[in-house]
Amino acid sequence: MSVGSQIKFIRMRRQMTQTELANGIISVSYLSKIENNQLDPSKEIVNLLFERLGLIESITWDDHLGEDLLQFYDSLLKRDFTKADKLFERISSHSIFQAGESEKIFFKLLSMHYLTLKNETKKLNELVMHIAPYYETFTLENKYFFHKYKGDIHYDQKDFAEALKSYKTSKEFLAQISVNQLEKADFYYGIALCYSRLLNDDLSIEYGKTSLALFQSTYQLERCANCHILLGICYRRQMKYDMALQSFHIAREVSKTIQYSEIRGTIEHNLGTLKSIIGNVEEAVSHYKLSLHFKKNDSNLSKIITIHSLVKVYHEDKRIEEAKEWLEKGWELIRPDKEKLHRFYLSFYVYENILFGYRDDFDSFMKNEVLPFFEKEGDLKQLCIFIGILADYYNGAKKYKSAAYYYSSANKYYQRLLSLS
Repeated sequence: MSVGSQIKFIRMRRQMTQTELANGIISVSYLSKIENNQLDPSKEIVNLLFERLGLIESITWDDHLGEDLLQFYDSLLKRDFTKADKLFERISSHSIFQAGESEKIFFKLLSMHYLTLKNETKKLNELVMHIAPYYETFTLENKYFFHKYKGDIHYDQKDFAEALKSYKTSKEFLAQISVNQLEKADFYYGIALCYSRLLNDDLSIEYGKTSLALFQSTYQLERCANCHILLGICYRRQMKYDMALQSFHIAREVSKTIQYSEIRGTIEHNLGTLKSIIGNVEEAVSHYKLSLHFKKNDSNLSKIITIHSLVKVYHEDKRIEEAKEWLEKGWELIRPDKEKLHRFYLSFYVYENILFGYRDDFDSFMKNEVLPFFEKEGDLKQLCIFIGILADYYNGAKKYKSAAYYYSSANKYYQRLLSLS
């Protein structure tokens, strides 16, 4: 790739205008001629332009491949998977074999992100093992992407503590390079999600608001809706119910405006959870059922999450027959894929015992299967719930010593949960 084409490629990748790049160095018209390869700039001008672009040295890339890589990167940022699939296939099948090392490294970094989003775990692990030994040769920009995408991988694997470490390292490199606003928005949204999973709602809200502002500035309304959902969840956990409701309503209005129906199931589910918490059972049920309507083309996992909430809310409202009805609907989805939906298999088995009568092996199943699973998962909220259920079972069976032990255990986990909030 010529010097002019390199400058144009990197400028566009960073979403900089010609005016922003040229300011104080050369005129815009002069820059335009450089980018169109109509003249050869002096070494001094090239160095100044490279410095503003955050480049240390020249890179040698094929013009057509460079454009494909730019579009692949952009399609991943915008979650345009149809376009990303086509570009990934084209680049990996043809262009990349003739590429230089810089192109190959950048494509492999983007592929880390692509395979994470596509849930291609085996291919992803192989790629990370292949690319890690080259880390010391990476530019600052490549190191930023490597740690960011490693954070995404850890997050996808539910290792949120490791994800946060990677994101923090990535943030150190982010301070030393120049990236476009959409890239910053995507990074801050990722770290906001991670803090939310770690129950640090204050930092999740802080980064979520930063991400939202950046997505708004780049007119990424779908991503704005996601930010509002995240903020709503954090506000709900902080018991700021009015603010949570406002965030979910904004997300819903945005989704309607841009006809982003795929997200409506998530929004309605969260509205159902909020209404359930504040005691509006009928509204909660209505939102959950509407969520399932919008989730009709979603995965079984997505549907099970909402059906599980319906079983729970009906049980808590002592509407046992309706709880049984939805329990059976859940089993229809769980049975064919019991391994993948194991956490829900465990939960539905517990509710089946509660609703239809306890089996002889209920307490051993709880102690040997259910509690160890959620403890290993680090899911303190579910652990508190199921320990409480076991305590209630022993209390009802007049096994008061065992009941007292598990009530005390549930309280200890609850205190741990509060300390993380």
